[in-house]
Amino acid sequence: MNICYDLETIKGNFLFVGYNPDEDNWIQFSIWEKENQLLDLIKFLEENKDANYIGYNNLNFDGQVVEYIWRNYENFLNLTNLEVSSLISTFASDVINDTNFGKFPPYQESNLTFRQIDLFKINHHDNKNLRIGLKRLEYEMDMDNIEELPVPVDKISFTDEENKELIEYCYHDVKATYLFYKHLTGDVEHETYKNVNQLEIRNSLSEEFKQDFTNYSESKYGDEILKLLYSKESGCDYKELPRKGTFRKKLRFKDGIPNYIKFNNLEFKKLLTTLKKTELPVDGNFEYNVIIDGNKITVGSGGLHNVIENKVYESNDEWVILDADVSSYYPATILNNEYAPKHLNKNAFLRAYKWAFDKRIELKPLSKKDKKIAGIVLGYKNALNSSYGKMGDIQNWLYDPQQRLNICIAGQLSLLMLTEMLHEKGIQTIMQNTDGLSVYCKRTDIDLFYSICNEWIKITNYILEYKEYKAMYFLSVNDYIAVDIDNIVKYKGDFLVNTDLKKNKGNRAIPLALKEYFINKRNVEEFINSYNNIYDFCARSSAGNTFYHATYNKDGSEIKLPKLIRYYTSKKGVNIMKMVKEENDTNAKDTNVKPADKLKTIINKVENVEYHLSNIDRQWYIDEVKKIIYRLETGKKPKDVFKDPNQLSLF
Repeated sequence: MNICYDLETIKGNFLFVGYNPDEDNWIQFSIWEKENQLLDLIKFLEENKDANYIGYNNLNFDGQVVEYIWRNYENFLNLTNLEVSSLISTFASDVINDTNFGKFPPYQESNLTFRQIDLFKINHHDNKNLRIGLKRLEYEMDMDNIEELPVPVDKISFTDEENKELIEYCYHDVKATYLFYKHLTGDVEHETYKNVNQLEIRNSLSEEFKQDFTNYSESKYGDEILKLLYSKESGCDYKELPRKGTFRKKLRFKDGIPNYIKFNNLEFKKLLTTLKKTELPVDGNFEYNVIIDGNKITVGSGGLHNVIENKVYESNDEWVILDADVSSYYPATILNNEYAPKHLNKNAFLRAYKWAFDKRIELKPLSKKDKKIAGIVLGYKNALNSSYGKMGDIQNWLYDPQQRLNICIAGQLSLLMLTEMLHEKGIQTIMQNTDGLSVYCKRTDIDLFYSICNEWIKITNYILEYKEYKAMYFLSVNDYIAVDIDNIVKYKGDFLVNTDLKKNKGNRAIPLALKEYFINKRNVEEFINSYNNIYDFCARSSAGNTFYHATYNKDGSEIKLPKLIRYYTSKKGVNIMKMVKEENDTNAKDTNVKPADKLKTIINKVENVEYHLSNIDRQWYIDEVKKIIYRLETGKKPKDVFKDPNQLSLF
């Protein structure tokens, strides 16, 4: 049985709310001044020891509190209701404080009585750079309501109405948890998540590797698989694997330059000479720009890219767009150049890595028909790909920033060599990115393009995968739409129409309008003026710990707003400010929520949709779309923003 659940641990009110989706059944237990359902909760837990308790950050919080109650409930039997709720609240507060200071929770996962499935950890939202709260997810998942805790955590006395309000809030959070659970099990129409069951994948991997991967992110289970393989190849017991990596005082670029790298272009030769002399501190950054046929390419510690801005390329009878991407770019670079962390047995690491590489290729053809095999193939993929990032993580067993830099530089210079080989034969590259490049060449040069690529493959031992495109529309190298010859559309950056829940889907109507304009040749005004999904006109603003949101009455008095707000640009509305909290000693300044010069309407609770649809400042969205189109089609930045709603064009 699966139970999605959430707790409220207010000083004067403990609440457990659960939902069983298999039986469409709700469960609720309260401990407050007027009610004590402690024994009912204990009976429920006893009868459902084999259930999966699904939550959000429940390994480090909710599951800890449940375990505390389970182990100590007999000590609560002679206490008053408020004494019990207060003890639970104190424990919960201590858990939160310990977590904030980096301490481990009181009960390790292996010692928990009740099996926890933590959606927070599975989706890697516990990563410090990706940390996302449930309120943020409510916005990203287009929930009707984005609700904040209606009472302070130290509140003791509750009226019946306040108790009801808290219960409704907890039900709301369980609904949010369940909706996120549906995303991670593929039971949604969202294109990023549809029909991909992350829990089934982890079950397959757990069975294959005889280790519980249930609450592991993709990066973590990839790392664990590589540990297991290395342990086997090296003969080192898993528990004896190094916990720390190789620390470096400085990084040398010359260590990452393969012997086959050779250039004829004078600027590229200067780059190579510079790299051979360059050393960096471990946390240093390096960028070097080279120009080839007027095309600026950036090489550096952050990766290869060329600076494309406001360009449109379209295939026709004379010209064609061709794309070449390196297959398994990071793994191939590691294997081709035999890169391994210095503190590990090099031969054992490379054998383990090659075994995973070959096994993935072997199983991949079978993965389309077998979900279990598909999960295992994904496991090997993440084991191979995650190693590059882990070599830069000081907390990881693979840590060796020199080898990470070697991988980065070897790949970049190899692709730069292919760029030179193509340009020497008159074939123009229009984009270089981390693992490949695109060219705009005459159709009469197609065979020449493939011939040059094959020559490069023999030199570098990489494998290239090719694709032909009908059109590419670039705002930048990271923001573009590309349409291949099978009419499959690739979206990047500002053009993304279906974003991962980790990303910000704000003002989605804008990329949707761009898609309609470029792909379906639809008029911008017609699309925006007829489009009626209110959520796609919304953006969000998060105040964080430094700021708070506020607006102002006509008399100048301040109105404080929720920590996270969902809003749209509107005809009638308010100005919204992010104000620095008085207690914060910071250089931050008060700012207007964007767009700063426009009125906005807050819509954390979606009601009266028809009114909101009529209140949208649709001309602002039209203008934003047209500014992008103008940049792409003219290569210039628009000088004016037309504010006349009757104006049909920015151009």
